[in-house]
Amino acid sequence: MATPTVNVVRWSALLTGITYGVFHQSTLQTKYDEDKASTGSASCRG
Repeated sequence: MATPTVNVVRWSALLTGITYGVFHQSTLQTKYDEDKASTGSASCRG
């Protein structure tokens, strides 16, 4: 059985990872949308 400290560390790591993932996905989506708008199509680069 894990100690309360270990549980806090595990939950903190999980929530930090989820927060990072949401933020990173948002920045990637923004960059993709800007690139698509400037080139007309993101798949044209081959």
